[in-house]
Amino acid sequence: MRCQCPTCGSEIERELPLVCLESNTISYRNRTIRVNATEAELAYVIVENWPRTVRHSELAMRIYGIGGPERVAENIRTQLCRLRQKIKRIGLGIASVYCVGYSLYLHSSMRQEPIAHRLFTHRSQLKSHEVQTRRKAA
Repeated sequence: MRCQCPTCGSEIERELPLVCLESNTISYRNRTIRVNATEAELAYVIVENWPRTVRHSELAMRIYGIGGPERVAENIRTQLCRLRQKIKRIGLGIASVYCVGYSLYLHSSMRQEPIAHRLFTHRSQLKSHEVQTRRKAA
């Protein structure tokens, strides 16, 4: 799939995971895992919007609609926590973008390091991250 990086504007070509809502499975690089229906729906929305960050409100509307449970945010966080643990085994991750939402990231060569420019929605956030990283290294 070809798309444009939201931070630097460069073209990105990347194989994305396949989420099947009928069988509640997620496949990526010849690996498949089973998840529950809510986790599959969350994964589908996040993969569908990659590399864009999906807002909390958008996830809530897609999963629960208008008349969802009282604790929608807590339910989504719980399901995302479980989903993160499962998709880590196949080389995927979901980053929490502070005060914005969630974004899919693909582990670089199955290492635990996310590809940095896909985590941030603004150049200022990326620059701030780079400065913090340099400070830690020094």
